[in-house]
Amino acid sequence: MTCLTPAGIALCSLGTYEAAAVLIGKADAMMDRFGPDWVLEMSAATDAALLDALGEEDVRALADRGAALTVADAVAYLRTEAERVLATQ
Repeated sequence: MTCLTPAGIALCSLGTYEAAAVLIGKADAMMDRFGPDWVLEMSAATDAALLDALGEEDVRALADRGAALTVADAVAYLRTEAERVLATQ
């Protein structure tokens, strides 16, 4: 798991679905998912929430967009989205 996975999970839980899908797409492109069962269950629940909120086509497009990002661009994207979410809290 990269740091992008828990960031995507957090953004999803805050209702920021598009950004979550982008970051999880990048994380999945970087490595296979692994970890304790509770982490994999949380990832599966996040996948389900994204599909429910956005639909399969949009999730796939956003994940592909994330996969195409460089690591530096993904971190910058995460930072921008986190700052945006925190500004609205």
